[in-house]
Amino acid sequence: MVNDRFLKAARCEPVDFVPVWFMRQAGRYLKEYSALRRKYSFDQLCRNPELAATITMLPVGILGVDAAILFCDLLTPLSPMGFEVILGEGEPVIANPVRSESDIGRMRLFEVFEELSFVMEQIKILRRELTVPLIGFAGGPFTLASYLIENARADNFAKLKDLLKESPDFATRLFEILSELSSRFLEAQIETGADAVQIFETWAGALSQSDFERFIYPFLREIIARARKRGIPVIVYVKGVSDKIEILARTGANVISVDWLIDIAEAKKRAGSSIALQGNLDPSVLLQSEDMIIRKTREILDKAAATPGFIFNLGHGILPETDVKKVKLVVETVRSFAP
Repeated sequence: MVNDRFLKAARCEPVDFVPVWFMRQAGRYLKEYSALRRKYSFDQLCRNPELAATITMLPVGILGVDAAILFCDLLTPLSPMGFEVILGEGEPVIANPVRSESDIGRMRLFEVFEELSFVMEQIKILRRELTVPLIGFAGGPFTLASYLIENARADNFAKLKDLLKESPDFATRLFEILSELSSRFLEAQIETGADAVQIFETWAGALSQSDFERFIYPFLREIIARARKRGIPVIVYVKGVSDKIEILARTGANVISVDWLIDIAEAKKRAGSSIALQGNLDPSVLLQSEDMIIRKTREILDKAAATPGFIFNLGHGILPETDVKKVKLVVETVRSFAP
């Protein structure tokens, strides 16, 4: 590894420049990815270690980002667990969703290194090729459950919220199994060579503070504790995080990734000086003028980069219609800023 500023920032250590990477940085906005996608299905790209590694490395060369994130679908671990996951460029679909407590009986925990060997092979390739840190990832229990219960991502997660209210024991058991799945998946990635991991508990922001505290916080804390035993930084991401900063600060995560709905300076104040922050440019800003992109990027840097422990990112993933030149402009703007 040549460039470790991302890892230093994740540990709240001083850096020469603010590190920058983007969620969904390897995707449809890149013409190189689209060329591969015309030849292969999304599932084929995910399951071919060489092709997946190529896609993971694309943004490092094209954008000059400070970290690479594994090219893999969030729901990949659900297939060997016993679910028929239909993947594509849009929202994935579960052909046999969870509908009752009896469905939990068909959820099997499996040997990750065997069933998801293609993911581990991708990591091995990347360890030989990358000059920046590699970020592995897994879904959080609520986010995985939202697909299993709702079948595809819903706007209000009514079915899953009803489950928490009407059958809390059932929901807790479901979260226990999914948390164990995520922990095993992360541990395998770390053992194989991931330098950091991010837990995407993306949709749990739809929960109230009390439900988040009761149903999600204990599992996040356990997943993070197990990952941190391996000695690598752990990032936690929740979309709609504004009212949950203090809760996430107690999970043990090294880094809290925040969306654009909270001021980054306010988030830093509430998270505490020992926890790094990642974020939080609105992805839609990348669809606006270059002047606006530069201004909004600098606004975040002015507020967050004065002290160690900041990683520049978006508040969610890069939108498919984004012009790659504008993503490069963000990187250049961050690079020109001296902390």
